[in-house]
Amino acid sequence: MRIVVSILLLGLAASVPDDEARVFVGEVVVVSHDNLQLRRNESITSIGFVGDPAVLAGLHRLNVGEEVRAVFGSTPRAAGPGRINKLISIRRCEENDALCAADGRIQDAKHAEAKKARVLSQEKMAQCRVKMEQTLLKDSRYAPQTTKIQQIQSQENLRKVNALTGARQECATAVMNDHRNAVVEACELHRCGVQIGGGCSHIAGYSLSDVAIERALVACKGK
Repeated sequence: MRIVVSILLLGLAASVPDDEARVFVGEVVVVSHDNLQLRRNESITSIGFVGDPAVLAGLHRLNVGEEVRAVFGSTPRAAGPGRINKLISIRRCEENDALCAADGRIQDAKHAEAKKARVLSQEKMAQCRVKMEQTLLKDSRYAPQTTKIQQIQSQENLRKVNALTGARQECATAVMNDHRNAVVEACELHRCGVQIGGGCSHIAGYSLSDVAIERALVACKGK
C-alpha cells in the first residue's frame, strides 16, 4: 500500500476563514503536545499545532492505533506574522460512532476532490510545458536540454562560472540572463506560472541547467 504523507498548515490556508473549524478523523500514528499524525486510507496527515493547557493535557491518554476525531481552528503566531493551527478538541471514536463516520466521509470526499484537482493541475502543467518548449526551441537565447542529466548544475561548471572575472564574467552573466529571460517570456506567454508560487520567475530559476552554463562558458571563453 502506498503511503502519502501530507503536511498541513491549516491556519495559513488563504481560502479558509481564520475562525472555521476543521475536523480530521483517523488512526493515531504519532501524538505529542505539538504534533498529531493520523492515518486514513492510504494517507498520513501530519498537523503541527498549539492548544490550551486543558486540551493538551488529555493527549497523553490517546494511544497509537486508536481512531480519533480532532477539531482544529487557528490562532495568531506568538512571534512573527501569520497564524498557526490550534487544537480545539480531540476524542476517541466509539464503536458505531455516527459523528466520526459522518466526518470521515466528508474528509474522504474532500481528499478525493483535492486529488482530482491535483491530477488535473499536473496535466495542465505538462501540456503547458510542452507549449513552452515549442516556443523556446525557436528562441536563440534558450539553451535546450537533450537529456535529463543536463538539468543538473554540476559543481564543476558552477565553480568555473563563479571563477570568471571582468569581461568574461559580464558576458557569462548576460548569456545566462538571456536564457532565463527567454524562459520567463515563454512561461508568461502560455500562462504556465499562474498556479505556482513565485510564478514564471520560479520556473525560470530552475531552468539554468548544465547545458545553459556550458553555453555561457564557451560563448565567453575568448572575452
